[in-house]
Amino acid sequence: MSRFTRFASAMILGAASFALITRSWPSSAHAEATYSLASPAARFIIRNLPVGKSYYTYRIDTTSGDSWTLDAGKWVKLTDATPPGPGVYDLQLIPLDPSTFQAVRMDLATGREWYLSYPKWIQFTEP
Repeated sequence: MSRFTRFASAMILGAASFALITRSWPSSAHAEATYSLASPAARFIIRNLPVGKSYYTYRIDTTSGDSWTLDAGKWVKLTDATPPGPGVYDLQLIPLDPSTFQAVRMDLATGREWYLSYPKWIQFTEP
């Protein structure tokens, strides 16, 4: 077998192995990109975010938008000026720098969004 044939065989085998591995272990971005509003979601979603030397944990009811934060081993309910109502909700924790973050609640069915000004959700206003 010539050097070129061995090199070409190794390249093909390597490319096939890489393709198999990346398809077997989809990234979280792939999982989020394939989320369907028509598919049933879990009733509760829990999100965690390390910030500095501590971490923050939030839970959201995906059908009602009700949410809680974990404080000393107990769930503490976050408040709304008006209840958000039925929908398809998700919660994202966005790190801003090493010491702060922003929590954002979204209704995936209507596009409404809220940010957390602890302990209250504030709805983003439309322009």
